[in-house]
Amino acid sequence: MYRIDPTWWRHSHALGETVIAGSPVRIFRFSPSAATFLDQLEAGGDVDSTTSSLQVRLVEAGAIHPIPDDDMPGPATLEDVTVVIPAHVHDVNTVRNLVASLPMVADIVVVDDASPNPLEAIPRARIVRNDIALGPAAARNIALKEVRTEFVLFLDHDITCPTGTGASTSETLTSQIVTSWNSLLFHMRDCRTAIVAPRVLSRPGPTSLERFEVDNSPLDMGPHPARVAPGSRLTYVPTAALLIRMQSLRDLDGFDETLRYGEDVDFVWRAQAAGLICRYEPTVVVFHEPRPKWSSLLRQRFHYGTAAANLEARHPGVTRPIRMNTWSAVVLSLAISGHPIVATGVAASTVARLAQRLHDVPDRWLLAWRIAGRGHLFAARMTLEAACRTWWPITLVSCAVSRRFRRLIGIYVLARSLDASLHRSDDGSRPDSEALDIVRSTFAKFGDDIAYGTGVWAGAMSNKKSDCLRPRFD
Repeated sequence: MYRIDPTWWRHSHALGETVIAGSPVRIFRFSPSAATFLDQLEAGGDVDSTTSSLQVRLVEAGAIHPIPDDDMPGPATLEDVTVVIPAHVHDVNTVRNLVASLPMVADIVVVDDASPNPLEAIPRARIVRNDIALGPAAARNIALKEVRTEFVLFLDHDITCPTGTGASTSETLTSQIVTSWNSLLFHMRDCRTAIVAPRVLSRPGPTSLERFEVDNSPLDMGPHPARVAPGSRLTYVPTAALLIRMQSLRDLDGFDETLRYGEDVDFVWRAQAAGLICRYEPTVVVFHEPRPKWSSLLRQRFHYGTAAANLEARHPGVTRPIRMNTWSAVVLSLAISGHPIVATGVAASTVARLAQRLHDVPDRWLLAWRIAGRGHLFAARMTLEAACRTWWPITLVSCAVSRRFRRLIGIYVLARSLDASLHRSDDGSRPDSEALDIVRSTFAKFGDDIAYGTGVWAGAMSNKKSDCLRPRFD
């Protein structure tokens, strides 16, 4: 079974079916006989095995995503998984509770990365002690020497594992937990798949910070499945919870220990560059502890931002604040500079140029408007997001000297806040929690953006490279 991607758009015509989907977006053309197959995909049901080649095309493009099926188990069980928990903690109970919540796996290795209070014996777990704190990347690499299984599941020490829902007995609860983890192993049926990540939600709570984190955690990659790759809708997944094929870890020499932050992003991108597949499976949900204080949250966001320069040096062009078509840049420049009519004309010309390229496609003008128009709107959104985040010092100066720019940023911030309030995620995986009001949420988001953007600038100045601050035009 498969689930269609949120980008999916289908148009039926006399000559067959046209689908726009995937990330980056692609155009698929099908004969009329494919209508039943597409109907089955959209219904989320089983598809005809004779259409396997079509399935492969769509899966490869990120247009559809496999749904874990209990009747089709993966290539392994939890007995083929070692759990690795890097830990630098003050409260050993967090590690104990995590270990106790895990189902029966082959082994559990806890790397005590020079915790102030050394971890003592924990039932079911082996403890490896570092006398000097080496950081999460080094801690994970040290644990790999202890792994003898085909798969390794990395978990942060403050993760709360899935506990099932509606379980009436401990036996039922255990079964639900195992089923949840098996959903990750299901994707390993494809030997090219090296990484599978669950959804990481922030643990809910009553404070303003906890309520803010529920909807704004940098570890939460959203409710939609995805094939993870640079330049796609989902570019990375965090190692807070990550299932990885051991052979791939060995082939890629593990995590880069020179990176204090962003080592998980770097590994995912190196795996993708090596031709391996990384998948995001949001039907499996774990919870991560939010920062204890606002100052801790801002410090975290700042450190995340400092990683951009190092990642850009290793993966040129991937960490740029925005990436857009040159024509979209022209349209936006004209609109921002106060020439909306000319901008509209240029945008219309790009639609005409695309329609000309689609000369053999039925209803080419409709498709051209959808692709080019949505492209310009997406570019505008990304530019305004970068203006409030990575480029905030430049935006501050621009707002001080330009009333038009102040008005534009004000409208965007208001629209963003209203959109977040009206479309707050309610996909069934989030726990019940009272949402933070729009005023406090807006100011908290400002602080989040500024902290991250400041980190990007600090990293750029420290490395004496500005590439991570510059846009990329294709």
